[in-house]
Amino acid sequence: MAGVLCAAFSGAWADDAAPWVAQGLFVWSQESNLLRFSDAEVASGLTTSDTARTARLSLGWHPRWGRQRLNAELALGRQQFSRFSLYNHDEHDLHLGWDWQTADHLSGAIQAHDLQHLSQLRPYGIGLLTVPNLESTQQVQALARWGLASTMGLEASLEGRRVEYSAQQARADDYHQHTAGLAWRSAPSAAMLWGLGLRATQGRYPHRFEALTSARNDDAFQGRFVDLILQWMPEAGRSPHQWEGRLSSGRTTYDVDTSRNVSGLFGRVRWLWQPLAGLHLDTAWTREPGQDAYFATLVAPAAEVRGSAPAAVAPIEATRLTHKLQLMASADVTAKTQVQLGAGTVRRSLAGIIATPPLAAGQDRSESVRLGLQWQPARQVRLNCAWEHERREGEAPWSSSWRNRTTTCQGQLTLK
Repeated sequence: MAGVLCAAFSGAWADDAAPWVAQGLFVWSQESNLLRFSDAEVASGLTTSDTARTARLSLGWHPRWGRQRLNAELALGRQQFSRFSLYNHDEHDLHLGWDWQTADHLSGAIQAHDLQHLSQLRPYGIGLLTVPNLESTQQVQALARWGLASTMGLEASLEGRRVEYSAQQARADDYHQHTAGLAWRSAPSAAMLWGLGLRATQGRYPHRFEALTSARNDDAFQGRFVDLILQWMPEAGRSPHQWEGRLSSGRTTYDVDTSRNVSGLFGRVRWLWQPLAGLHLDTAWTREPGQDAYFATLVAPAAEVRGSAPAAVAPIEATRLTHKLQLMASADVTAKTQVQLGAGTVRRSLAGIIATPPLAAGQDRSESVRLGLQWQPARQVRLNCAWEHERREGEAPWSSSWRNRTTTCQGQLTLK
Protein backbone atom coordinates (compact mmCIF):
# COMPACT_ATOMS: atom_id res chain seq x y z
CA MET A 1 0.00 0.00 0.00
CA ALA A 2 2.90 2.34 0.67
CA GLY A 3 3.94 2.12 -2.97
CA VAL A 4 0.44 3.09 -4.07
CA LEU A 5 0.47 6.07 -1.71
CA CYS A 6 3.86 7.12 -3.01
CA ALA A 7 2.60 7.06 -6.59
CA ALA A 8 -0.45 9.08 -5.60
CA PHE A 9 1.69 11.66 -3.80
CA SER A 10 4.05 12.17 -6.71
CA GLY A 11 1.32 12.56 -9.33
CA ALA A 12 -1.27 14.61 -7.51
CA TRP A 13 -0.01 18.06 -8.40
CA ALA A 14 0.46 20.34 -11.38
CA ASP A 15 3.26 20.61 -13.91
CA ASP A 16 6.75 21.07 -12.39
CA ALA A 17 7.47 23.95 -14.78
CA ALA A 18 4.70 26.11 -13.31
CA PRO A 19 5.17 27.31 -9.68
CA TRP A 20 1.61 28.63 -9.64
CA VAL A 21 -1.63 27.93 -11.48
CA ALA A 22 -5.06 29.58 -11.51
CA GLN A 23 -8.11 27.92 -12.94
CA GLY A 24 -11.72 28.93 -13.52
CA LEU A 25 -14.41 26.37 -14.23
CA PHE A 26 -18.09 26.68 -15.11
CA VAL A 27 -20.31 23.60 -15.36
CA TRP A 28 -23.89 23.27 -16.60
CA SER A 29 -25.58 19.95 -15.92
CA GLN A 30 -29.05 18.49 -16.33
CA GLU A 31 -30.24 15.37 -14.49
CA SER A 32 -33.42 13.43 -15.20
CA ASN A 33 -33.65 11.97 -11.67
CA LEU A 34 -31.81 14.24 -9.28
CA LEU A 35 -33.31 12.65 -6.15
CA ARG A 36 -32.90 9.08 -7.42
CA PHE A 37 -36.60 8.22 -7.24
CA SER A 38 -37.23 4.50 -7.71
CA ASP A 39 -38.63 3.11 -10.95
CA ALA A 40 -41.99 2.55 -9.23
CA GLU A 41 -42.14 6.14 -8.01
CA VAL A 42 -41.28 7.50 -11.47
CA ALA A 43 -43.97 5.27 -13.01
CA SER A 44 -46.52 6.79 -10.61
CA GLY A 45 -45.83 10.27 -12.00
CA LEU A 46 -43.13 11.62 -9.69
CA THR A 47 -40.33 13.51 -11.41
CA THR A 48 -37.21 15.21 -10.07
CA SER A 49 -35.43 16.43 -13.16
CA ASP A 50 -33.41 19.59 -12.63
CA THR A 51 -30.66 21.76 -14.02
CA ALA A 52 -27.62 22.82 -12.02
CA ARG A 53 -24.94 25.45 -12.54
CA THR A 54 -21.56 25.19 -10.83
CA ALA A 55 -18.81 27.81 -10.76
CA ARG A 56 -15.38 27.05 -9.29
CA LEU A 57 -12.14 28.96 -8.88
CA SER A 58 -8.93 27.19 -7.91
CA LEU A 59 -5.48 28.53 -7.08
CA GLY A 60 -2.36 26.41 -6.80
CA TRP A 61 1.20 27.09 -5.70
CA HIS A 62 3.95 24.51 -6.27
CA PRO A 63 7.40 25.95 -5.44
CA ARG A 64 10.54 23.80 -5.43
CA TRP A 65 13.76 24.40 -3.49
CA GLY A 66 16.44 21.90 -4.36
CA ARG A 67 15.18 18.50 -3.24
CA GLN A 68 12.17 20.00 -1.43
CA ARG A 69 8.79 20.78 -2.95
CA LEU A 70 5.71 22.41 -1.45
CA ASN A 71 2.23 21.99 -2.87
CA ALA A 72 -0.83 24.07 -2.02
CA GLU A 73 -4.15 24.12 -3.85
CA LEU A 74 -7.45 25.73 -2.90
CA ALA A 75 -10.69 25.44 -4.87
CA LEU A 76 -13.92 27.26 -3.98
CA GLY A 77 -17.21 26.54 -5.71
CA ARG A 78 -20.90 27.29 -5.68
CA GLN A 79 -23.63 25.01 -7.07
CA GLN A 80 -27.17 26.22 -7.71
CA PHE A 81 -30.25 24.28 -8.86
CA SER A 82 -33.10 25.69 -10.95
CA ARG A 83 -36.04 23.82 -9.37
CA PHE A 84 -34.67 22.49 -6.09
CA SER A 85 -33.00 25.67 -4.89
CA LEU A 86 -33.12 24.41 -1.29
CA TYR A 87 -30.06 22.29 -2.20
CA ASN A 88 -27.93 25.25 -3.30
CA HIS A 89 -24.60 25.03 -1.51
CA ASP A 90 -20.96 26.07 -1.34
CA GLU A 91 -18.14 23.54 -1.73
CA HIS A 92 -14.39 23.56 -1.36
CA ASP A 93 -11.23 21.50 -1.80
CA LEU A 94 -8.01 22.25 0.09
CA HIS A 95 -4.81 20.29 -0.57
CA LEU A 96 -1.48 20.86 1.19
CA GLY A 97 1.67 18.80 0.66
CA TRP A 98 5.38 18.60 1.15
CA ASP A 99 7.63 16.26 -0.83
CA TRP A 100 10.96 16.04 0.98
CA GLN A 101 14.32 14.38 0.44
CA THR A 102 17.62 14.37 2.34
CA ALA A 103 21.12 14.18 0.92
CA ASP A 104 21.30 10.50 1.88
CA HIS A 105 18.73 7.81 1.08
CA LEU A 106 15.80 9.16 3.11
CA SER A 107 12.76 10.77 1.44
CA GLY A 108 9.01 11.00 1.81
CA ALA A 109 5.87 13.07 1.58
CA ILE A 110 3.24 14.63 3.83
CA GLN A 111 -0.19 15.63 2.58
CA ALA A 112 -3.38 17.02 4.10
CA HIS A 113 -6.78 17.32 2.42
CA ASP A 114 -10.03 19.03 3.39
CA LEU A 115 -13.00 18.54 1.04
CA GLN A 116 -16.68 19.45 1.18
CA HIS A 117 -19.15 18.38 -1.52
CA LEU A 118 -22.82 17.60 -1.90
CA SER A 119 -23.65 14.00 -1.09
CA GLN A 120 -26.75 11.96 -1.81
CA LEU A 121 -29.94 14.01 -1.52
CA ARG A 122 -32.29 11.12 -0.85
CA PRO A 123 -30.42 8.33 0.98
CA TYR A 124 -32.34 5.09 0.87
CA GLY A 125 -34.17 4.45 4.14
CA ILE A 126 -34.14 8.12 5.19
CA GLY A 127 -36.44 9.70 2.66
CA LEU A 128 -36.30 13.11 1.03
CA LEU A 129 -33.88 15.53 2.68
CA THR A 130 -34.98 19.16 2.87
CA VAL A 131 -31.45 20.52 3.41
CA PRO A 132 -28.23 19.97 1.46
CA ASN A 133 -26.43 16.89 2.78
CA LEU A 134 -22.83 18.06 2.64
CA GLU A 135 -20.10 15.50 2.99
CA SER A 136 -16.90 16.72 4.69
CA THR A 137 -13.71 14.71 4.40
CA GLN A 138 -10.48 15.45 6.24
CA GLN A 139 -7.46 13.30 5.51
CA VAL A 140 -3.78 13.38 6.51
CA GLN A 141 -1.15 11.11 4.89
CA ALA A 142 2.52 10.69 5.71
CA LEU A 143 5.09 8.48 4.00
CA ALA A 144 8.78 7.92 4.67
CA ARG A 145 11.09 5.97 2.38
CA TRP A 146 14.60 4.68 3.03
CA GLY A 147 16.69 3.37 0.17
CA LEU A 148 17.60 4.14 -3.42
CA ALA A 149 14.66 5.30 -5.52
CA SER A 150 15.97 3.45 -8.58
CA THR A 151 16.55 0.06 -6.93
CA MET A 152 15.00 -0.86 -3.60
CA GLY A 153 13.79 0.60 -0.34
CA LEU A 154 11.67 0.34 2.78
CA GLU A 155 8.50 2.46 3.08
CA ALA A 156 6.36 3.32 6.11
CA SER A 157 3.02 5.12 5.83
CA LEU A 158 0.39 6.57 8.15
CA GLU A 159 -3.08 7.83 7.24
CA GLY A 160 -5.95 9.40 9.17
CA ARG A 161 -9.38 10.02 7.66
CA ARG A 162 -12.61 11.57 8.96
CA VAL A 163 -15.89 11.59 6.98
CA GLU A 164 -18.92 13.47 8.34
CA TYR A 165 -22.33 14.56 6.99
CA SER A 166 -24.15 17.80 7.65
CA ALA A 167 -27.70 16.35 7.59
CA GLN A 168 -28.77 15.08 11.01
CA GLN A 169 -30.50 12.10 9.40
CA ALA A 170 -27.23 10.93 7.82
CA ARG A 171 -25.03 11.06 10.94
CA ALA A 172 -25.07 7.27 11.18
CA ASP A 173 -22.63 7.20 8.24
CA ASP A 174 -20.01 9.40 9.93
CA TYR A 175 -16.80 7.47 10.43
CA HIS A 176 -13.17 7.95 11.49
CA GLN A 177 -10.37 5.70 10.28
CA HIS A 178 -6.62 5.29 10.84
CA THR A 179 -4.26 3.18 8.74
CA ALA A 180 -0.60 2.22 9.17
CA GLY A 181 1.50 0.39 6.61
CA LEU A 182 5.01 -0.98 6.16
CA ALA A 183 6.29 -2.22 2.79
CA TRP A 184 9.45 -3.33 1.03
CA ARG A 185 9.73 -2.37 -2.63
CA SER A 186 12.19 -3.26 -5.34
CA ALA A 187 12.73 -1.95 -8.88
CA PRO A 188 14.55 -4.60 -10.96
CA SER A 189 14.39 -2.25 -13.96
CA ALA A 190 13.34 1.29 -14.83
CA ALA A 191 9.93 0.00 -15.92
CA MET A 192 9.15 -2.59 -13.27
CA LEU A 193 8.36 -2.21 -9.57
CA TRP A 194 7.18 -4.73 -7.02
CA GLY A 195 6.52 -4.53 -3.31
CA LEU A 196 5.30 -6.55 -0.34
CA GLY A 197 3.73 -4.89 2.66
CA LEU A 198 1.62 -5.13 5.81
CA ARG A 199 -1.32 -2.81 6.49
CA ALA A 200 -3.49 -2.34 9.58
CA THR A 201 -6.73 -0.33 9.74
CA GLN A 202 -8.78 0.77 12.73
CA GLY A 203 -11.95 2.85 12.61
CA ARG A 204 -15.17 3.83 14.31
CA TYR A 205 -18.74 4.90 13.46
CA PRO A 206 -19.52 7.22 16.41
CA HIS A 207 -23.27 7.60 15.69
CA ARG A 208 -24.09 4.29 13.99
CA PHE A 209 -27.03 3.26 16.20
CA GLU A 210 -28.25 6.61 17.55
CA ALA A 211 -31.61 6.25 15.77
CA LEU A 212 -32.19 2.82 17.30
CA THR A 213 -33.02 1.73 20.80
CA SER A 214 -29.62 0.35 21.63
CA ALA A 215 -27.31 0.28 24.63
CA ARG A 216 -24.44 1.31 22.36
CA ASN A 217 -24.48 4.11 19.78
CA ASP A 218 -21.13 3.49 18.11
CA ASP A 219 -19.51 0.65 16.20
CA ALA A 220 -15.81 -0.01 15.69
CA PHE A 221 -13.99 -1.99 13.02
CA GLN A 222 -10.50 -3.38 12.48
CA GLY A 223 -8.70 -4.61 9.38
CA ARG A 224 -5.45 -6.50 8.77
CA PHE A 225 -4.03 -6.98 5.26
CA VAL A 226 -0.97 -8.27 3.42
CA ASP A 227 -0.39 -6.39 0.15
CA LEU A 228 1.49 -7.46 -2.97
CA ILE A 229 2.15 -4.57 -5.39
CA LEU A 230 3.25 -4.90 -9.01
CA GLN A 231 3.79 -2.16 -11.61
CA TRP A 232 4.93 -2.15 -15.23
CA MET A 233 5.37 1.41 -16.44
CA PRO A 234 7.79 1.63 -19.40
CA GLU A 235 8.72 5.01 -20.84
CA ALA A 236 6.52 6.51 -23.52
CA GLY A 237 7.21 4.90 -26.87
CA ARG A 238 8.85 1.80 -25.39
CA SER A 239 5.64 -0.27 -25.09
CA PRO A 240 1.93 0.28 -25.81
CA HIS A 241 1.04 -1.41 -22.49
CA GLN A 242 1.23 -0.19 -18.91
CA TRP A 243 -0.31 -1.85 -15.90
CA GLU A 244 -0.32 -1.74 -12.14
CA GLY A 245 -1.92 -3.97 -9.56
CA ARG A 246 -2.35 -4.65 -5.87
CA LEU A 247 -3.41 -7.99 -4.41
CA SER A 248 -4.39 -7.98 -0.74
CA SER A 249 -5.28 -10.80 1.60
CA GLY A 250 -6.95 -9.87 4.86
CA ARG A 251 -10.00 -9.47 7.02
CA THR A 252 -12.22 -6.64 8.31
CA THR A 253 -14.30 -7.22 11.46
CA TYR A 254 -16.90 -5.12 13.30
CA ASP A 255 -17.61 -5.09 17.03
CA VAL A 256 -21.40 -4.80 16.80
CA ASP A 257 -22.63 -5.15 13.23
CA THR A 258 -20.86 -8.45 12.61
CA SER A 259 -22.88 -9.01 9.43
CA ARG A 260 -20.37 -6.65 7.75
CA ASN A 261 -17.39 -8.87 8.57
CA VAL A 262 -15.54 -9.83 5.41
CA SER A 263 -12.34 -11.71 4.61
CA GLY A 264 -10.56 -13.02 1.55
CA LEU A 265 -8.67 -11.60 -1.41
CA PHE A 266 -9.06 -7.94 -2.40
CA GLY A 267 -7.22 -5.62 -4.72
CA ARG A 268 -7.08 -3.46 -7.79
CA VAL A 269 -5.77 -3.95 -11.31
CA ARG A 270 -5.38 -1.20 -13.92
CA TRP A 271 -4.30 -1.69 -17.53
CA LEU A 272 -3.41 1.13 -19.94
CA TRP A 273 -3.13 0.30 -23.62
CA GLN A 274 -2.38 2.47 -26.65
CA PRO A 275 -3.05 0.22 -29.67
CA LEU A 276 -2.85 3.11 -32.15
CA ALA A 277 -1.51 6.63 -32.17
CA GLY A 278 -4.16 8.86 -30.61
CA LEU A 279 -6.19 5.96 -29.15
CA HIS A 280 -5.97 5.26 -25.42
CA LEU A 281 -7.74 2.48 -23.48
CA ASP A 282 -7.97 2.42 -19.68
CA THR A 283 -9.39 -0.60 -17.83
CA ALA A 284 -9.61 -0.85 -14.03
CA TRP A 285 -11.06 -3.48 -11.70
CA THR A 286 -11.35 -3.33 -7.91
CA ARG A 287 -12.63 -5.60 -5.18
CA GLU A 288 -12.61 -3.88 -1.80
CA PRO A 289 -14.34 -3.83 1.59
CA GLY A 290 -16.87 -1.06 2.19
CA GLN A 291 -14.81 1.93 3.36
CA ASP A 292 -11.92 1.42 0.93
CA ALA A 293 -14.13 1.17 -2.15
CA TYR A 294 -16.31 4.07 -1.01
CA PHE A 295 -13.32 6.34 -0.52
CA ALA A 296 -11.85 5.39 -3.88
CA THR A 297 -14.95 6.68 -5.66
CA LEU A 298 -15.33 9.76 -3.47
CA VAL A 299 -12.18 11.86 -3.62
CA ALA A 300 -11.62 13.72 -6.92
CA PRO A 301 -8.93 16.25 -7.90
CA ALA A 302 -9.79 19.82 -7.06
CA ALA A 303 -9.91 20.75 -10.74
CA GLU A 304 -12.84 18.42 -11.43
CA VAL A 305 -16.53 18.96 -10.76
CA ARG A 306 -18.87 16.03 -10.71
CA GLY A 307 -21.93 16.31 -12.94
CA SER A 308 -24.04 14.30 -10.51
CA ALA A 309 -24.04 13.45 -6.83
CA PRO A 310 -22.07 10.32 -5.93
CA ALA A 311 -23.79 7.32 -4.39
CA ALA A 312 -23.32 7.26 -0.62
CA VAL A 313 -23.73 4.47 1.87
CA ALA A 314 -27.13 5.00 3.53
CA PRO A 315 -27.59 4.35 7.27
CA ILE A 316 -30.24 1.68 6.71
CA GLU A 317 -27.82 -0.40 4.70
CA ALA A 318 -24.13 -1.21 4.98
CA THR A 319 -21.77 -1.97 2.12
CA ARG A 320 -19.90 -5.17 2.94
CA LEU A 321 -18.02 -5.73 -0.30
CA THR A 322 -17.76 -3.81 -3.59
CA HIS A 323 -16.76 -5.07 -7.06
CA LYS A 324 -16.12 -2.35 -9.63
CA LEU A 325 -15.14 -2.57 -13.30
CA GLN A 326 -14.47 0.53 -15.43
CA LEU A 327 -13.61 0.81 -19.12
CA MET A 328 -12.54 4.12 -20.69
CA ALA A 329 -11.52 4.88 -24.26
CA SER A 330 -10.35 8.19 -25.72
CA ALA A 331 -9.53 8.94 -29.33
CA ASP A 332 -7.88 12.05 -30.75
CA VAL A 333 -10.08 13.06 -33.70
CA THR A 334 -7.89 16.08 -34.42
CA ALA A 335 -4.99 17.74 -32.63
CA LYS A 336 -7.51 19.72 -30.54
CA THR A 337 -10.56 17.42 -30.41
CA GLN A 338 -11.00 14.21 -28.44
CA VAL A 339 -13.88 11.74 -28.18
CA GLN A 340 -14.32 9.79 -24.95
CA LEU A 341 -16.38 6.65 -24.33
CA GLY A 342 -16.77 4.93 -20.98
CA ALA A 343 -18.71 2.16 -19.30
CA GLY A 344 -18.74 0.78 -15.79
CA THR A 345 -20.46 -1.59 -13.44
CA VAL A 346 -20.51 -1.73 -9.63
CA ARG A 347 -21.84 -4.66 -7.63
CA ARG A 348 -22.28 -4.22 -3.89
CA SER A 349 -22.82 -6.89 -1.28
CA LEU A 350 -24.98 -5.31 1.43
CA ALA A 351 -25.04 -6.40 5.05
CA GLY A 352 -28.34 -7.08 6.75
CA ILE A 353 -30.27 -4.17 8.20
CA ILE A 354 -29.94 -3.80 11.96
CA ALA A 355 -33.34 -5.09 13.09
CA THR A 356 -35.00 -7.63 15.37
CA PRO A 357 -34.92 -10.27 14.09
CA PRO A 358 -31.98 -9.43 11.77
CA LEU A 359 -32.57 -9.57 8.02
CA ALA A 360 -30.40 -11.49 5.60
CA ALA A 361 -27.88 -9.71 3.39
CA GLY A 362 -28.75 -8.39 -0.06
CA GLN A 363 -27.03 -6.85 -3.04
CA ASP A 364 -27.44 -4.30 -5.82
CA ARG A 365 -25.81 -3.63 -9.17
CA SER A 366 -25.18 -0.29 -10.88
CA GLU A 367 -24.29 0.21 -14.54
CA SER A 368 -23.32 3.35 -16.42
CA VAL A 369 -22.30 4.42 -19.92
CA ARG A 370 -20.75 7.75 -20.85
CA LEU A 371 -20.03 9.59 -24.11
CA GLY A 372 -17.97 12.76 -24.12
CA LEU A 373 -16.46 15.27 -26.54
CA GLN A 374 -13.56 17.55 -25.63
CA TRP A 375 -12.21 20.52 -27.58
CA GLN A 376 -9.09 22.44 -26.61
CA PRO A 377 -8.79 25.44 -28.96
CA ALA A 378 -5.84 26.82 -26.97
CA ARG A 379 -3.48 25.57 -24.30
CA GLN A 380 -5.31 27.54 -21.61
CA VAL A 381 -8.89 26.77 -22.73
CA ARG A 382 -10.75 23.47 -22.58
CA LEU A 383 -14.40 22.84 -23.48
CA ASN A 384 -16.20 19.53 -23.16
CA CYS A 385 -19.68 18.03 -23.06
CA ALA A 386 -20.74 14.57 -21.89
CA TRP A 387 -23.85 12.42 -21.71
CA GLU A 388 -24.17 9.67 -19.11
CA HIS A 389 -26.83 7.08 -18.34
CA GLU A 390 -26.90 5.35 -14.93
CA ARG A 391 -29.02 2.44 -13.81
CA ARG A 392 -29.18 0.62 -10.50
CA GLU A 393 -31.02 -2.62 -9.80
CA GLY A 394 -31.52 -3.11 -6.08
CA GLU A 395 -33.15 -5.59 -3.75
CA ALA A 396 -35.68 -4.26 -1.25
CA PRO A 397 -35.47 -3.44 1.58
CA TRP A 398 -31.68 -2.94 1.36
CA SER A 399 -31.60 -0.92 -1.85
CA SER A 400 -33.85 0.53 -4.58
CA SER A 401 -33.86 0.47 -8.38
CA TRP A 402 -33.57 3.74 -10.27
CA ARG A 403 -32.39 5.31 -13.52
CA ASN A 404 -30.80 8.67 -14.25
CA ARG A 405 -29.55 10.52 -17.31
CA THR A 406 -27.05 13.34 -16.99
CA THR A 407 -25.97 15.88 -19.59
CA THR A 408 -22.98 18.04 -18.68
CA CYS A 409 -21.12 20.85 -20.45
CA GLN A 410 -18.21 22.73 -18.97
CA GLY A 411 -15.65 25.35 -19.82
CA GLN A 412 -12.25 25.62 -18.18
CA LEU A 413 -9.66 28.39 -18.27
CA THR A 414 -6.18 27.75 -16.89
CA LEU A 415 -3.43 30.32 -16.32
CA LYS A 416 0.13 29.40 -15.35
